[in-house]
Amino acid sequence: NRKGMLSVWAYTYHSWELLGLWAWLPAFLTAALVINGAGPAEAAATGLALSALTYVANIAGSIVGGTMADRWGRTQAILLWSSVSLVLSFSIGWLVALPIALLVAIACLHNFSAIADSSVHSTVIAESVPPHILGAAYAVRSVFGFGMGGISPVVFGWALDLAGGGKMSGDAFAWGVAWATLGLGGLLGPLATWKLQKLQR
Repeated sequence: NRKGMLSVWAYTYHSWELLGLWAWLPAFLTAALVINGAGPAEAAATGLALSALTYVANIAGSIVGGTMADRWGRTQAILLWSSVSLVLSFSIGWLVALPIALLVAIACLHNFSAIADSSVHSTVIAESVPPHILGAAYAVRSVFGFGMGGISPVVFGWALDLAGGGKMSGDAFAWGVAWATLGLGGLLGPLATWKLQKLQR
């Protein structure tokens, strides 16, 4: 049905942004550390450690997002957190030269907001399709969502190279363009959720 497909598409483009973030954040923080004076080997090791730290924010994001969805509505919570995540996708790349502590704090917020609506998407799908096709709906969601999540890091890397950057480059323009590819794909998620919200009224 239409509600089910809108919920699947919303999850699909959410995955584009989220999995691209997870794939490229370590390289991004490594480049930021090089800008801040670290050597390549030290930057690579520290970048991985700092990325792992930011992923801890996912735990809090899932809890807060789910709680908000129960209190204020599923689609409303998705629209809120996906909007915050999109703002960060369109801006974080340009901030690669910030002091590393501030950049890590922003990365934590990005992970928090990007995951906050993830479990809510799954609930919305369950509530949007008839029970007898729920398994098929989740199968389609997984194929589409993880499929997009596998493509977005490739597009990110292609954009980074095309813009003249590289994994250890501190070129804010190149990183800004690359991160924007996640935002551009992710924009379609809130649009699908907004249409779903209108149907539910």
